Amino acid sequence: MSTFLYMRLLESSPARYDRGIHVLSRGKIGRVYERVAELVAARGKSVLDVGCGTGAVALACAARGADVVGIDLNPGMLEIARTKGCPPAGSVEWLELSAMEIEDRFPEDAFDAVASCLTFSELSPEEQSYVLKVLHSRMRPSLLTKCFRVRVHGASGIG
Repeated sequence: MSTFLYMRLLESSPARYDRGIHVLSRGKIGRVYERVAELVAARGKSVLDVGCGTGAVALACAARGADVVGIDLNPGMLEIARTKGCPPAGSVEWLELSAMEIEDRFPEDAFDAVASCLTFSELSPEEQSYVLKVLHSRMRPSLLTKCFRVRVHGASGIG
């Protein structure tokens, strides 16, 4: 089975997602999530997690003291995320929202940083361009802007 099809299968069964993505990544995905949080989150910072799924990156950011908004289009994934609780250092708000709705929901300069793991591969090139443009406008311009595309088998910084 291709990785793309396996990802789709996991997304259709949120209760199995965390275990499945762990297997698919050969146990490396947790380190990727932690590294992303390390790069974008800090106490008092606001972070938008696009395509938050079951909440691993959002919760890792909150554990570092960030105030996080996690958005995902899949209500089942958000339900799993909500059951995990929130670290006392930060906060997380879970919203059922697609990446294409960010422009309508959040004002410009609303966030210090944006995180997104395993999401952009599901968007067309045109959608990727649009979402990146919108995300750039939703981050405060006075802060260092980092954009990451994270793959299951590694991470590369862009931008």
